[in-house]
Amino acid sequence: MASLDEGQRFCKAPWFMYPVALFILIFAICPLIVLLIYSFYTVENFRITPGFSLKNYQEALTSGLFISLTIKALVFALATCIITLIFAYPTAQFLAWRSGRWKNLMLMGLLIPLYTGDLIRVYAWRIILGIKGVLNTLLLEIGVIAEPIEVLLFSNLSVMISIIY
Repeated sequence: MASLDEGQRFCKAPWFMYPVALFILIFAICPLIVLLIYSFYTVENFRITPGFSLKNYQEALTSGLFISLTIKALVFALATCIITLIFAYPTAQFLAWRSGRWKNLMLMGLLIPLYTGDLIRVYAWRIILGIKGVLNTLLLEIGVIAEPIEVLLFSNLSVMISIIY
């Protein structure tokens, strides 16, 4: 009988979870529901026309542009996942097992960039990878290249680097 009371006690959510659940419902779930509803509307002359239609889904599944962009996004996601796993797992393992008294400092060093905004990070990568950026300037100064590498900034490589970072 005591175990039944414990089970019943754990089924009841604490009172402080209700505001969080309400916040998630209002700001996460409701916008997704609205987006789902709007996905069935049609667009005519730059106006959204209410009404149930599968035209948007048909266009997305048959259009070569949508399919190629979806495949490209999935390839980027898979590559990002694999490369991040290759770098992150050994780092996490090192922090968990061998970092000793420097563990908190190293963990803080890894987490500080997450406090900066995405736009700031994009501009930082632009400064690093640009034609007159830090990387090109360094490679020019040490004589590795004769002229700046232009494909560093606006390429799939730069997108992958910024996503992985």
